[in-house]
Amino acid sequence: MKLKLRFILLLCGLITLLGFQKKQQTYVNFPKILFDNKATELDSTAKKKLMFVVRVLKDNPNYVIQVDGHADSSEGTHDVKVALSGKRAEACKKYIISQGVDALQLSVRTRADSLPMPGCSPRDISEFKTDEDKELARRQNRRVSFKIISYKYKPR
Repeated sequence: MKLKLRFILLLCGLITLLGFQKKQQTYVNFPKILFDNKATELDSTAKKKLMFVVRVLKDNPNYVIQVDGHADSSEGTHDVKVALSGKRAEACKKYIISQGVDALQLSVRTRADSLPMPGCSPRDISEFKTDEDKELARRQNRRVSFKIISYKYKPR
């Protein structure tokens, strides 16, 4: 048993020495940009939140961020939800670029209604008592979210 443990420790040491260890990655808690039903325009609140994303990208020019557009399950057919989520993500990307961020630091992904927020799936929403609560939950799904997908971008 001790021999096996020594071998594992030796192997881990070699992996670290050769540079194969997993690099620690930075987590940034990006704000979610919320939209009204079937809307794709950015309001003033959304633009203020997007300035945080702009600041992160300007401070870290090696980051690439994925811009994920989402839709609510009640917004129409699958094709409509794909189009809405894509237009939402593109609106955010366009605004971020207009603030001086390199377009190659942004990657758009259309999610439609495939990833509802926790507690906001159609089944969850059907259990809510009031229409107001249902609308608040649906609004959480009409969003654009962000995540860092690369730390190795080389600015032009």
